[in-house]
Amino acid sequence: MNKPLTLVSMLALILASAFAAYEIVAHAQKERERNALLDGLNAAQTLYTSHHEEFSSESLKKLDLKKLVQECSFQHGIVLMYLTEIQKDAADGSKEQNVSCRATNVSQQKLIRFLAAVESAGRGARVKEVQIKQSPEQSETYQEAEVVIAINWPQPSKRKN
Repeated sequence: MNKPLTLVSMLALILASAFAAYEIVAHAQKERERNALLDGLNAAQTLYTSHHEEFSSESLKKLDLKKLVQECSFQHGIVLMYLTEIQKDAADGSKEQNVSCRATNVSQQKLIRFLAAVESAGRGARVKEVQIKQSPEQSETYQEAEVVIAINWPQPSKRKN
C-alpha cells in the first residue's frame, strides 16, 4: 500500500470533520442569536400592545421638558439646586416652553453630556442659554452653572368655515 496517500487521505478526512464541526457550532450560535433577537422583538411587541397609549401620536406630541431635564440630570450625576418652568408666546405665534436649572460644583464633562442628552432626547429642545462660573480650586469644574433649555410648540391652526 501507498502510505503517503493513506496519510493524506486521513489528514483530509480529519480536516473535513473539523470544518464540519466548526460549521455546526457556527450555525448553532447564529440560531441562538436569531432566537434572542426574536425574543426581544416579541417583548417589544408585547410592551407596545400593553402600553399602546404611551406610544400613540397624541402622547408623543407633548413633551414634559421639566421631567426630561430632571431625568437627564439624574442619569448624569448632576444635582439640580433650582428648576423652574415658564411658558410664553413666541414672536411667530407658537408657544415657547423654557426650563431653567442651576447646578453647583459640576464638572465640565458631566455638564456637556447632560446638555447633549437633553437635546438628543428632547425632540426639538435646545439649549437656549448657559451661564457658568468657573471654580477657583478646580480648572474643569464649574462652581455654578445655570442653563435655560427651550422648545417651541406650534399653535394649532384655526380653521375658517
